[in-house]
Amino acid sequence: MWLMNGKRRLLAIVCALIFMCFSLPTAFAEGEIELGDANGDGSVDATDASAVLRHLVLIEAIPDELLPFADADQDEAVSATDAACILRYVVKIDTIPPSTAPVPPPVEERPDLSGKVIFLDPGHGYDSVTGSLYGGRMAVNGLLTYAEADRVLTFALETKALLEEHGATVILTRSDRYMVGNYVRVSMVHKYALNQLKLYDSELATEPYDPSILLKIAEYDRLIGIMDAIIGQYRPGTDEDNGELAKLYYFTPYDNSRLRVIHPDTKLIYEYEKDPRLANMVYISLHTNASAGSQSGLNRGLLVYCTDNTYNPTYYDGYQAENSLRLGDLLNTHVSEQTGLNKRSEKVIINDYFMTRENNLPAVLLEIGYHDNADDLAIITADKTPANVANGILLALSEYFG
Repeated sequence: MWLMNGKRRLLAIVCALIFMCFSLPTAFAEGEIELGDANGDGSVDATDASAVLRHLVLIEAIPDELLPFADADQDEAVSATDAACILRYVVKIDTIPPSTAPVPPPVEERPDLSGKVIFLDPGHGYDSVTGSLYGGRMAVNGLLTYAEADRVLTFALETKALLEEHGATVILTRSDRYMVGNYVRVSMVHKYALNQLKLYDSELATEPYDPSILLKIAEYDRLIGIMDAIIGQYRPGTDEDNGELAKLYYFTPYDNSRLRVIHPDTKLIYEYEKDPRLANMVYISLHTNASAGSQSGLNRGLLVYCTDNTYNPTYYDGYQAENSLRLGDLLNTHVSEQTGLNKRSEKVIINDYFMTRENNLPAVLLEIGYHDNADDLAIITADKTPANVANGILLALSEYFG
């Protein structure tokens, strides 16, 4: 009788083992379970995370034999962390068990301005002889005395550092508080542009020499010589634009007694500056604004100016106006957003300022708020504003060149 009962018990155990083999997933039966495979179906996917969660809320228990595989993080307990670990593995964020290496921070897309040349023009300045301030009148806010020339230089220096960090070549038209004549500023730009064209064409001037390229190089040299002469004539004193040679080659907005007739060499330089090989260059003049007369203190906001081909077509009608307007729109948007200064105009304003008229790179004049308005002045003089202006210019240039 006992023997019979023993046979029955043995038969029951065998049947139970056979049943388990057929009832468990095939992979488990074949010994192919991998860590994270909580349901034993031979793969690690979202259903395993679901199995862990169903086990935890007592909907459907994971068999004891599979619990070691459900413990995906290997902390000797099955928990919601294991479900999260499995899902991170499924979407390829992490490994199973989780990696112990520190997770690197997300890589931010850094604007790359490598190969770009940015002329930054901090407006106005002090006479190195008399000490008087050209332009940028003083505005008083309580005990604070404001000078536009000093503040825009701070903006320019901060912007230069940031743009160079992102690979740009940045050329300042002045690097200290002293005035540089307007003629000198644009002559610096023309000289640089012509030298770049000379460099590009010199690389082509290999034997057998192409006479047309050699003539072009000679013409660059002649024009560069004129720019050097204009720069050499400038002297600080009572007249910031006191070079007679400069007045021959540029039209000054302060002398309306003369007809606006462009010098043939100046026009030639403007035409050269449309060369696609100079498309990596732009010119940005930085200022802060003030209202005249009875409007003093009443206006506020950011303004952007460009010169187009309709304003003064008898002088020159071949400006890169489309690019200037596009750059101006981007500066208007990004500098306003970064500084908190309102846009005084949603559109770029077409005007005849010397700095945008007397060169033919994409050129923009930026008025960064009204320093005679108390609200704008508080923003203009805030410690964080130079960095904010720099960020706005960086974003605009990144999009412009993008």
